[in-house]
Amino acid sequence: YLLSKSPYLNTEYIGFNTKNSLEKDILLRKAINLAIDRKKMMKYLRKNIGYPATSGIVPNGLNYGFEGVRYIKNINKAKTLISEFKKLNGIDYLSLDVTTDAQYLDVLEFIQSELKNIDIDLNINITPPSILRQGKATGKFELFRASWIADYGNPENYFSLFYSKNHTPNGPNYTYFSNKKYDQLYEKTLSENSKSSLNKIYGELEDIIKNYAPVIPLYYDMSVRMQQKNIKGLNNNPFNVLDLKKVYKN
Repeated sequence: YLLSKSPYLNTEYIGFNTKNSLEKDILLRKAINLAIDRKKMMKYLRKNIGYPATSGIVPNGLNYGFEGVRYIKNINKAKTLISEFKKLNGIDYLSLDVTTDAQYLDVLEFIQSELKNIDIDLNINITPPSILRQGKATGKFELFRASWIADYGNPENYFSLFYSKNHTPNGPNYTYFSNKKYDQLYEKTLSENSKSSLNKIYGELEDIIKNYAPVIPLYYDMSVRMQQKNIKGLNNNPFNVLDLKKVYKN
């Protein structure tokens, strides 16, 4: 048998509802992003089927030209940000509620244990997928697990998740993220044709998302295919679609 692996355009993430807390909770969200060892999570929970989301919201397979190391564990920096956040807000104890469906409980429990290291208690609420979808669309949850599978093969599809005119229920901006500079750059991508200019803008958009941290990118998916050696023409693709048009048996 032959085993082939390739990127599948899906990003798994945790979203924050930033409607009334974009500036207020920025240190908290940044600290959480710095507290998670994504590589360890992939190794032990997913057996490395997938890629740690260290580059940003746009997954491997689409981020070529603006990929970078944006999300990496730095526990000391995370602790510094948390103590700064506590001091600013006059609080001693931090507790957060995250909502997920049962399928991702192991991932959330891993994050729960990572956040204990920076003195955050994470409570996990399990809900049916339909309730999770509904809650995301109505801004009901403080934190929620979500994913985005590309509708089409363009990074712009992922960046639309943070465009202010796409605030739920009008669109897929479930975090209620809103930033003027982000919106201007995003609108620029819709009319820009130069690949190098686009990559520069995409990199800037990723950096704004990292700086405000409305999401915790967790991992990117992987397409895995196993085939007999005498089967030819069966190729992986970023949409994980089974295309048998050119497949034949040798």
